[in-house]
Amino acid sequence: MKSIKNIFLILFFITIAHVSVAQSQMMSDTTVFNSAKDSTVFYIDWSKITPEVKVTFINIMSDIAKRNGFYKTVTIQADENISRLIKDNYDVVAEKNNHTYQALVSVIHNVNGLDAQNTLVVGTQVRLPRLPVTRSKNSNKAFTQFFDPYISQAYILSTDSAAKSNLTTAEQNVQFSDGGFYAYKLSPGDLALVKSKLSKKLYRQLYGQALVTLDSVHISMARFPDHHGTPTELKILPAAVDSSVARLLATLDKKNFGTYYVFDNFNARSTHGKKVLDVINARFAAYGLDTTGLAIRPVPINYFDNIAFGKNVLDNYFALSGSASKNLQAVELNNEANLLKNVDTSLYTYAVCENCIPEVYLHALFGYYYRDKPDVISSSFWANMALKGVLPRLYKDPPTSLVTAALNENGEIEDKIKNILVDKELLVGEIQPINDYFNAYPENGAMIIGNRLNKGVFLGSHGRHITTTGLGVGWSGRTILPTDTGTSFATPDVATKIYIAKAYWRSKQMQPIAAEETRLRVLLATDIDSSLIGKFESGGTVNMLKLLQTGNYAELISGEIVPITELKLLDAGIGASKFKRSPFGRKITDDGETTDGVCGLAYIDGRFFKITELTPWWQPAKFKEISIAFSTPAGPVVIQSLEDFKSNFKQLIILKNP
Repeated sequence: MKSIKNIFLILFFITIAHVSVAQSQMMSDTTVFNSAKDSTVFYIDWSKITPEVKVTFINIMSDIAKRNGFYKTVTIQADENISRLIKDNYDVVAEKNNHTYQALVSVIHNVNGLDAQNTLVVGTQVRLPRLPVTRSKNSNKAFTQFFDPYISQAYILSTDSAAKSNLTTAEQNVQFSDGGFYAYKLSPGDLALVKSKLSKKLYRQLYGQALVTLDSVHISMARFPDHHGTPTELKILPAAVDSSVARLLATLDKKNFGTYYVFDNFNARSTHGKKVLDVINARFAAYGLDTTGLAIRPVPINYFDNIAFGKNVLDNYFALSGSASKNLQAVELNNEANLLKNVDTSLYTYAVCENCIPEVYLHALFGYYYRDKPDVISSSFWANMALKGVLPRLYKDPPTSLVTAALNENGEIEDKIKNILVDKELLVGEIQPINDYFNAYPENGAMIIGNRLNKGVFLGSHGRHITTTGLGVGWSGRTILPTDTGTSFATPDVATKIYIAKAYWRSKQMQPIAAEETRLRVLLATDIDSSLIGKFESGGTVNMLKLLQTGNYAELISGEIVPITELKLLDAGIGASKFKRSPFGRKITDDGETTDGVCGLAYIDGRFFKITELTPWWQPAKFKEISIAFSTPAGPVVIQSLEDFKSNFKQLIILKNP
């Protein structure tokens, strides 16, 4: 079968919907089948599996055929041997796919009780496990070869109909071999067999790209990283009014503001989302601004308390997303969205299941509103999800800044996440949206925010994947109290600064800035706290006055921010000697080769720190030689020694090469 050479998908489907709820108090993260009539769906992309793992799956499928008596019977012809049998029925030859070939030899040998030489007798019948037939040249992923061991039937159906949980409609005028996807319907016992043969590590490794299950509507419980009350020994510093920033923003026209979506829990019983909005309003007020008339849109993540809204988002998202048969994740998500329509919503309202959220809805929220290309989307929650990912890859150089809260648990963030997954015994779980932001920030500029209380003091998780810190305590408003603290409130602090900065840049007729560049500018605009170097990528907090700068700038030892002009980068750099230097400036790509540059240099607390575009986090810088020349409003500056820099500057920031 040519299927071995192409995409091989095994589809395990559900005919009776049931629900797996990830909630520590009410329900577990495991899927519970309602009856022996239940079945499940399980996709595998054969092309993305190693030869060794393919052997494992061939053995699993053979065991499933044995459990269900699901075989194809073949009468042996003259001159037929085991090699030709496998070639004719599976399109596998030892020279090209030896692992698969040897596995099939072993399976056929065991099923039929062949002798040591695998002798085939003319006229006798042998049983072959029912695997998908060879795909034709006209095969198309819009169609699925569907196998039902219960009734020993195989037929063709559209992949879209499979994604919509409709397994009864067979396509007319389509050859069985034209099905580009393959589908098996398995019982709970069959599914248990599959999982028993795969290690949890391998299952997690394959899931999402090479393997997908459709066994339920997955419902997780959102967690909101905040604390009610702050240690009494900690002096709470309120958000100060920044007069210098207020003066710079005094003439900022509201027409320059874009859209800011705030993803949070918004309902009558929860105050969390209202507190996040309080932080946004307070940050605006600190700069002499107000939010009246701006497109700051609260978006409820609590689906079951906003059913009409949620259904509208799902319908619009999947309508715009097009066919359900594009890839594994599309089939998975469409199936869950369809099954969600039949869920008893009364079981998951806030009063019964506080903070319950369907995972497919969370995915739709990010996909639907990200497509709108807003300036900012912020989220102050996380959920341990079974679905693989929430963030679609929609655009090249996306404009939207995605900002989310780090965990509130103390410790290194990656270790904390691993511990959560282990504690929940999740085969496929991921902490979302944090996990996607970890993995995708080089492409989409996503940011994770930690909670800094004051100089040298932070609460919650830390780690290099956490972009920067915001003020997570001391806020006042209609709902929030100054003693409320957490990354939940540090996140809108940073997100609001970015939202305002984008409006200011727009007012200066700057070219649109991609989210990846915005992320770098946030890091460059840091007031460095040397005790936080290595704890957060920024090593400090965002200085709004620095973030608003539209060109290269320097911070004097007095703290004054001054623009840089006439920057001369030829022969400029830092290093062990004049002949071994890292150049100053932004990265340069020439003839396919990229040269990184030092775009930020700082001298804080008696130590030098640097940041580059390809290693975008502040880190200690050890060097003996420095050379750079530029001009400030005070006149020309030539730096030829470390002392020249230390005696005049705190930071030197290069946003663009001359």
